Amino acid sequence: GGGFGGDGGDGGDEPVGNTTTTVANPDADAKATPGRPAIRPRADWGSESPPNGTLRIIDDDLLIVHHTDAPEGAYQPSEVPTLIQAIFNFQTSGDLAWPDIGFNFIVDEFGTIWEGGQGSFVAPFACETEGGDPGHTPHVAFLGQFSAAPPTPLATEAMVSLLAWLASRDGVATQPGDLTNFVSEGSDKFPAGEKVTVRTIAGHREIADVGSPGDPVMNDVVADLQRLVNGERARLDAARRSPAAAGAAGLDPRAARQPWSRRWERVRAEAS
Repeated sequence: GGGFGGDGGDGGDEPVGNTTTTVANPDADAKATPGRPAIRPRADWGSESPPNGTLRIIDDDLLIVHHTDAPEGAYQPSEVPTLIQAIFNFQTSGDLAWPDIGFNFIVDEFGTIWEGGQGSFVAPFACETEGGDPGHTPHVAFLGQFSAAPPTPLATEAMVSLLAWLASRDGVATQPGDLTNFVSEGSDKFPAGEKVTVRTIAGHREIADVGSPGDPVMNDVVADLQRLVNGERARLDAARRSPAAAGAAGLDPRAARQPWSRRWERVRAEAS
């Protein structure tokens, strides 16, 4: 979690200095990272908000799902940039004073994916998060508060697409049941030096003593994410190889051109 209330820690091994530069042309970068979904760049919400302090690229072993915890109610598409800017302002000022926003990517309820932390298009940068971060993971978040209801289908669909791309980009295993083991860099759940064993796609509360991303997200979304993400990766891999290969794998290469609502029904059915 962590919207206006924050999200902790970091983890990594490559200092980048006081600032880092977003890809100048994310669309061009997409050519080097096949399967990347459409993502709104940081400039669309925070072109005047450079990070402060040192940012680090991490050794990515897993993917952590949050909710931002705010706003608590409904919002309109036109309000999303202002909401993300407000999260950035809260997390980088006052008592928190984090170097940057605490999420690499944010997914809104309309299915739009937004770049969060600067540089996230091209590498897994460490994030500060509520409760501390044991390291080794990018952080992605649903925009909103989900203690009572799950995200919209559009948001969940977009999250699956985002995680499939990140897992492929960073080499994260996503077979159902896959676990990762590493030594914690320090959180309130796993003190520094303690061994962590966790699913390769997990909820924030699995690495820190927090409520994020909310029970509905944990029960209705995170519980299925390894299967769904693995199915999406298989579909994308087969479609990239060739239409014939996709057909042999039982996947419809035309799905990449179909609306998410129809693709989602197919992915969920195949994962069941």
